[in-house]
Parts: sequence; C-alpha cells; structure tokens
Amino acid sequence: MPQDMPPEGGYEPVQYKRNLPARGFRPSVYLVGIAGLMTYGFYKVGQGIREQKWVNQDYVRLDQILT
Repeated sequence: MPQDMPPEGGYEPVQYKRNLPARGFRPSVYLVGIAGLMTYGFYKVGQGIREQKWVNQDYVRLDQILT
C-alpha cells in the first residue's frame, strides 16, 4: 500500500490570522458627535435660564403693580 504524498508544489499556506472588519466609527466621529450634543445641551440650558429670568421679571413687575 503506497503512502499518500503531498501535492506537487506543496500545500497552500494556512490562514491563521483573523481578518475581522473594524467595528464602529472612527474616534473622531464619536468626538464630533459628542461635542455637537453637548453644544446643543448647553444651548438649551441657556435658553431655559433666559426664560426663567423673563418669568421672574414678570413676577417682580406684577408684585410691584399689586402692592
């Protein structure tokens, strides 16, 4: 019984490295997104503070008129 021999020219190289795609976005995309969200949040907080000042001024004026 003859022994099996490797094919002419040898076997193909074995792929042992994992070829996985990168997950998620680049860090710069996350940084820009977070900066945009924070800017919008600070804008909304400023709007709320400005509105509270107007409401408080209205109450002060109303209090001055009533007393």
